Amino acid sequence: PGGPKGRRISERAGLIDVMPTVLDLTGVKSSARLQGSSLRAAIEGGREADRPRAQYCESLVATQFRCASLTGIVEGGWKYILAPRPELYDLTKDPGERRNVADAEPAIALRMRERLEAMLQELEAGASGGGEAAPDPDTVQRLQSLGYVGGGAAPGRAVSYAGREDPKDFVAWTDLGTLYFTKNNLDEATEAYQKALAQKPDFLLAWLNLGKLQLARKDYANAVTTLERALAVKPDSAEVNYFLGEAYLEVKKGSKAVVYFYEALRIAPKSMADAHLRLALLYHAAGYKDRAAAEYEQFLAKRPDYKNKEKLLQYIKENKKP
Repeated sequence: PGGPKGRRISERAGLIDVMPTVLDLTGVKSSARLQGSSLRAAIEGGREADRPRAQYCESLVATQFRCASLTGIVEGGWKYILAPRPELYDLTKDPGERRNVADAEPAIALRMRERLEAMLQELEAGASGGGEAAPDPDTVQRLQSLGYVGGGAAPGRAVSYAGREDPKDFVAWTDLGTLYFTKNNLDEATEAYQKALAQKPDFLLAWLNLGKLQLARKDYANAVTTLERALAVKPDSAEVNYFLGEAYLEVKKGSKAVVYFYEALRIAPKSMADAHLRLALLYHAAGYKDRAAAEYEQFLAKRPDYKNKEKLLQYIKENKKP
């Protein structure tokens, strides 16, 4: 409150600059361990840094479909991306990153790669001494749903791209499929996912999205087959297990649906609230009112803002065993 309004400056900033900037603006002393820099001077007076800083960037989403992760560096007017087929872009002449000049500018590509490798080494050295526990499955599940990680901790430098396929070869079809799906162009979305799978049969994201698309089209029999293929690729995916349960529910195989809903809850108990709701409805329909009440109760514990909360609470009160 009372601080400067936002302004646009040409200096490049990174997410690591947000925390030191907020601390500076609120008068809280920053730790010397923070790697970012406060942008307060630039915000208040438009004064920019004396020298351009190298910024690290990454995308680990591709590891979800067993491709290489992407790490990169932006420094000055250049952006370098380390991948099975490296990419180098002259941002001054090509801000849209349409022309990869890695082969045309090998000296710059090598310098940028060495700078990136040194930065990765520094980041890994800083992380290795933290002693933090690995993220729990629910945390991983929530991050996966946001597209942040591909199924666990970030791969180390040595395995991030060596021997893995380049996501450039596959991700375009998936992005196109998702775009069509979002716009309800289901035929085009189906074709895009099928082309992706023709290139890469173990492409989990394409199998999962195709199965969800088939559910949306009420093509339930094919949804079962597709999601079974997705499960073969990644049996410990809570999301795949949940949607496979949905598919079996639609083909009137409730006993199988129950198995997959429980498996989804076993893998990620905190983030699969809807599995409790589906189980409750199944038990309710089968006449097991006490079991249904127990599942409704667990559902509401995770979804306290549910629109029909009062109705469920009344059912729980009438049917829950003491």
